[in-house]
Amino acid sequence: MEKTNTLRETDISDRLWEYGTKIMACTLYFVSGFILSGASLLSLNVPLSIGLSAACTGVELIFAVLGGILGGILRLDGSELINAAVPLAGMAGTVFITDRLNIHKKRRAVLSVSAFLLSFACRTAVMFSQQPSLNRFALCLCSSIIC
Repeated sequence: MEKTNTLRETDISDRLWEYGTKIMACTLYFVSGFILSGASLLSLNVPLSIGLSAACTGVELIFAVLGGILGGILRLDGSELINAAVPLAGMAGTVFITDRLNIHKKRRAVLSVSAFLLSFACRTAVMFSQQPSLNRFALCLCSSIIC
């Protein structure tokens, strides 16, 4: 009788440890996405949460995307919010598709190229809707490469 109670107590403590570490990991991904969504380099807003979401899978991806979108909503204005949120949502969809299709060999290359393409396409579309110039186009290209 004592052995079964001891086993149950250790099972409960193992489950609590497992759930606690999962909650802490999800919180860390949420906070990281929140912080990286407003990153800037040389007065150029570079939402690095796109790269974070490319590196995550499963529940961590959901929390990283939620943190990135919430950070973008709270810190960025209209056009920069579009530049941060649309590629982030597109990257989350790309990660879900690559996981669903079991793409493991070329996953890193596919996600890197899709992060660049999503960021570049969105930034270029917003740039052309405001004031197109060669200088802003070069900045869009550089920020997309950094992402």
